[in-house]
Amino acid sequence: VSLRSLAISGGRLSWRDEMVPAHTGGGPMKIAVDGLKVQLQQLTWPPQRGANPPQPRLQLSASIGAPGSPNAQPAAQGAVDWTGRFGLAPLRAEGRLKLQRWPLHLPAPYAGAALPVQLVHADANLDSQLRAVESPSGWQVATEGDLQLNDLMVHSRPATADGSGATTAGNELLSWQTLSLQGLQVGLNPAAKPRVDIREVSLTDFYSRLVITEQGRFNLQDVAAADAAPSRLPDGVSAPQPPPAPGPAASAASAPAADFPIDLAVGGTVLRNGRVDFTDRFVRPNYSARLTELNGQISALRSGTRDMATITLKGRAADTALSA
Repeated sequence: VSLRSLAISGGRLSWRDEMVPAHTGGGPMKIAVDGLKVQLQQLTWPPQRGANPPQPRLQLSASIGAPGSPNAQPAAQGAVDWTGRFGLAPLRAEGRLKLQRWPLHLPAPYAGAALPVQLVHADANLDSQLRAVESPSGWQVATEGDLQLNDLMVHSRPATADGSGATTAGNELLSWQTLSLQGLQVGLNPAAKPRVDIREVSLTDFYSRLVITEQGRFNLQDVAAADAAPSRLPDGVSAPQPPPAPGPAASAASAPAADFPIDLAVGGTVLRNGRVDFTDRFVRPNYSARLTELNGQISALRSGTRDMATITLKGRAADTALSA
């Protein structure tokens, strides 16, 4: 089969899933793709063999979002644009990927229990060069570009009221206007740890709600997914006892297992106009503090080293007192 050219213009796709309720309103999930444009050139099957086989070229662009009601204004949509080449044997792709206002919150319900919070809203902007190649041992991926996560809103999961089917809205946990990762490089290689290099991080107009509960638990601890309940052992069978604490030699031998899971390097971090609401319900009387106008910097940091980053942070306590 040889396909010299394929063109699609003005395509539309709609996705509706009755099995996965949307995270707002409880209705079915709806996703609409509009303005689909595809240009495919020089596709051959079976793929030609040789040192430098020709690679098909693909250009794809579309907008994606949640469809609005018939009488309402169209919902804001994100856009995707890909220009590059790909191969089929082995699978590979190389080109430029651009995302604008990509709605990360739309597919969030598919994460289910793996996402222990409610992602109310988040948009992504990405401009990156991408190269991905499949090998017998796994994928090799290299990217380089800039990433922004905008208008993030994260709430705790809605709680069900006792004795009724009604649910209460989750509390706001985290939000920000812009998280910018400039000079982002990501490398995946089956023979090594994932590598992430970031030239500069900036976080703007951020908010965090921190609470210590009456039981002395930090509210972010409850964000972690709950472990599965232990199964009941048969009668007469005792639970296995934990092994004795390892000695110095054993501890040293097991130290590499505690290494950071990725090789991470961040050139520097800038914090602008932050707010933190802190409440301690464990102490009597309870204590609360409101920190505003938080601005500061974090110096370069790198995993795999004992070097510590320098943190400079200034702001206001209770909207009046200066703190640093």
